[in-house]
Amino acid sequence: MKVKTKLLAILFTIFLVQMSVCTAFTYKGKAKYENFPDVIGTKYEDAALYLKAFGYSSGYPDGTYKPLNNITRAELVTLAIAFSSDAQDIIDSGEEIDSSFSDISGHWAERNIKIAAKVGIVSGYQDGTFRPNNLVTHTEALAMLINVHGLKSDVSKWNYSWPENYILYSISKGYSDMSDIDEYSENANRGDIANYIANIRDVKWE
Repeated sequence: MKVKTKLLAILFTIFLVQMSVCTAFTYKGKAKYENFPDVIGTKYEDAALYLKAFGYSSGYPDGTYKPLNNITRAELVTLAIAFSSDAQDIIDSGEEIDSSFSDISGHWAERNIKIAAKVGIVSGYQDGTFRPNNLVTHTEALAMLINVHGLKSDVSKWNYSWPENYILYSISKGYSDMSDIDEYSENANRGDIANYIANIRDVKWE
């Protein structure tokens, strides 16, 4: 594992130098939007503001975002499909969808999971489960968010298997700045998710 960690650290440096330039979504008038009070002054501030300002997250009933709270796979799927026009078309049409996942029947996010699978955001586990109540890891989160933004074909060009393909792709594009491969198997928090979305969409505030 130390060898893989060292290798990833080396690749991290190389990829950042070669990182491609993306067109940023720049938003003006930051001051006119009310942010979540518990992210102000943190590294999640701008990303969380983006989610709130454009209706992707309303936070908790007490008005907070709770950036350090973990997030389940079902919760992230529900957020992710908001960024998919294909998913929104299915929602609007009321189309019925079948699913091969054996563990989502009756779950509050069952339909969202089915939609996410149909449009290629998620594929579940090899045993046929989705495990909706599992906390999402950094790798799983990045994979879902990369897929929902139509970048899966870019990842497939990399000559690596799961999960290194998504990890290295994320690092090369600047979506994540963690250089230790071991960290990606740890659970992501709500703040991490906000940052990943903002990084993938290249959100900037003026």
